[in-house]
Amino acid sequence: MTFPATDRLYSNDSLALSFGATLLGATYYQKKPALVLDRSAFYPEGGGQPGDWGTLTTGKHSITVTDVQVDDAGVVYHLVNQAPASPDTGIAVQGMIDGERRRDYMSQHTGQHMLSSLLDQTLDMPTVSARLGSTTSTIDLEGDPDRFDPATVAELESRLNTLVLEDRPIRILYPTQAELSQIGLRRAPKVAEGIRIIEIEGFDLTPCGGTHCRSTGQVGPIKLVGKERYKGLTRLSFLAGTRALRYLTQHSNLLLEACASVGCNPEELLGHFQRQREELKTQGQVLGQLRSQIIRAEVQEILAEPETAFQEPRVFVRESEDQRSSRLFAGALAEHPQLIALIASREQDNQDWRIILLSGSARDFDCGAWFRGPGKVLGARGGGKPFRAEGLLPADVDPRQLQL
Repeated sequence: MTFPATDRLYSNDSLALSFGATLLGATYYQKKPALVLDRSAFYPEGGGQPGDWGTLTTGKHSITVTDVQVDDAGVVYHLVNQAPASPDTGIAVQGMIDGERRRDYMSQHTGQHMLSSLLDQTLDMPTVSARLGSTTSTIDLEGDPDRFDPATVAELESRLNTLVLEDRPIRILYPTQAELSQIGLRRAPKVAEGIRIIEIEGFDLTPCGGTHCRSTGQVGPIKLVGKERYKGLTRLSFLAGTRALRYLTQHSNLLLEACASVGCNPEELLGHFQRQREELKTQGQVLGQLRSQIIRAEVQEILAEPETAFQEPRVFVRESEDQRSSRLFAGALAEHPQLIALIASREQDNQDWRIILLSGSARDFDCGAWFRGPGKVLGARGGGKPFRAEGLLPADVDPRQLQL
């Protein structure tokens, strides 16, 4: 079935949340049931902005719209869970948009225009693409993410939120071709006809088909929340409107909880943790020295054993010990020229064993070759030099039973 292009009501009024229309028919779009109307205020997915949600009501029957799409011919498809078996075409339909979702994406989309324009003007970083996600929105930019140091981010946020407080008018323009040539657009339009321009008074002019606020004041606060390298570009994550408010409230509550747990004011918290970190660093150094002394004393007792104790390879199993301690132990043992030893350690049960193989200077035993031969048969992974090698041994192998 062929349908005419849908009259899209949101194009001139993003706050048109309810409307009347005529049902043209039921069909399938991307293998999902869909209804087509002669006119609609539902925004179809496009330009990085998801489609609207809402309901369509005919008489006493109400159908939930779970997604909205548009084809190349301009026909808008209202995707539903189950379309009527044989809908009466030509009947009146009342549409209702999910207002909270619509206003949220209006804030995100307008905030994105403001952020992209500001970055273009101040850092000469044009926006390559944008995506308005359900929780966080992103823009991808040409340039290096290292440019966004804390001071730069703070300055950008200050300027963006000043624009919000100025409550500048936002208008929808449909310039003629002659007028279009005189307008300084931030980026070139993606269509040749019916070009729709979003104007933020005195700040930005951009071709766009999305839903936008009527003034910058409706956007609400804007917060930058992340940066990363992405496919050779810089990806910035941001929040606007109620999303930014929820984020700031959540982090404020976490800050207050942290302050309450250590008994200080927010202004004192950073200094408190810096002192704690220095104290822990000092204590760690003292513990490390004590641990080293204990290990060396333990090794000295082993090295003092009769020479006959070193004729056969030795296995040392050290449960609940970290890798650094095992390496200290191995390093001290390596002083004995006649020793062939395997040191097995792990910090938790059921973990793979960390093993270190040692061969004294007077012994003809190749530690690295063991990993390539007998060790490989046991499932060991690792390698090294003839006199020392390291690796992992499966948790279900008992190192005490190994024959070197």
